[in-house]
Amino acid sequence: YLQSMGIPYIFAGDTEIDMEEALFKLKAYFGIKTLLLEGGSILNGAFQRAGVIDELSLVVDPVIGGEGKSLCMDSKVEEYRLVDVKNHDGILWLSYKK
Repeated sequence: YLQSMGIPYIFAGDTEIDMEEALFKLKAYFGIKTLLLEGGSILNGAFQRAGVIDELSLVVDPVIGGEGKSLCMDSKVEEYRLVDVKNHDGILWLSYKK
């Protein structure tokens, strides 16, 4: 179906996603070198457990909404160092590197 619609796709893993294989294919087939993750803690956790997150950029907006969730679900604690802070009208952009 995707092929008939002209939508590119890849397969990576037999029963679950092999993150390293997926990233290799994205780079090899489509030239993708950088990804922006916006899927929430489950997707973030999958990439973090695969050890493929090398940069963390957080946008902090002082608004509270609902119950909190871990940034990377079911993941281990890793340290990143703060490398940049930008202030845009009270919204902070904190950039961290591993």
